[in-house]
Amino acid sequence: MNGKLPLFLFLLVSNIYCQNQTQESSVKELQENEKIRKSRFLIYPGCENQDDLYECYSDKLQDFLSQNLRNKTKSFIVENSVSDTIVFLANIKYNKIGKVDFEESKITAFIKEVNGSIDSLKYILPSVVPAMNSEGHPIENSVAYTVGFIINRDKILLQPIYGYQPKLTLKQHDFLKTKSETPPVYPNCEIYKDQAQLRKCFSENLTKLILDNFDSKKIKESRLKSGIYNITASFKIETDGSISNHKVHAPTKLLEMETLRILRRIPTITPAEVNGNKVITPYSLPITFQVK
Repeated sequence: MNGKLPLFLFLLVSNIYCQNQTQESSVKELQENEKIRKSRFLIYPGCENQDDLYECYSDKLQDFLSQNLRNKTKSFIVENSVSDTIVFLANIKYNKIGKVDFEESKITAFIKEVNGSIDSLKYILPSVVPAMNSEGHPIENSVAYTVGFIINRDKILLQPIYGYQPKLTLKQHDFLKTKSETPPVYPNCEIYKDQAQLRKCFSENLTKLILDNFDSKKIKESRLKSGIYNITASFKIETDGSISNHKVHAPTKLLEMETLRILRRIPTITPAEVNGNKVITPYSLPITFQVK
């Protein structure tokens, strides 16, 4: 029996050693896979040199939300919240060039009265460096974060709780199921009920307004060289349907003024709604033309 004991101990120690080696290899493999996975994650502005892009994105998102919430929204939350904290849920989809897909993105704080204002923040989220696949090609990517804030009632502020991702309650899950949205409706597009048709009708009517009213002589008077040029126009549809905050970037001042002239001719729009509440909607309009 004494002769077999050392062999038994050797086998036992060897087995434990092998198990430890296997466990260490598994841990290293998981760590390496996690490192690779994170290196392919999208990069939020300011996170370029950070090791943990997930955590950096979460922190930057919280900063963005707290800094860009309208004062009226903050005041409503502070005045009506029973708890000293509040949870936001952000589901953001980015396309292959790192821009937000507005149709597929949602931001909510589960408060019906101000949810439309909160969701509209998705329209001003900055672009990111897109996520990459295993071959190094940019891909579409969706992120979902729950982020927490401390409600500072004295200063009427929402202070981020960094590194904390709260779980949703059953009531919050039910809120997500009952959410409904209606896009802005251009005059005479009311005959459509489908959201895709409403958006198409809006776009077609706006395009027609520009084509019918743009003075092409302004292009000739701008004396541009041959080539393809872009004009970027943007505005906001207010809750009363009026158009505000006109902004235009054009190759010349003359074309900028002409585009602004047309934007001011946009008729009153039926505003967008979220859960029955009218909300402000930012709108961007690219215009491309060629000079021969």
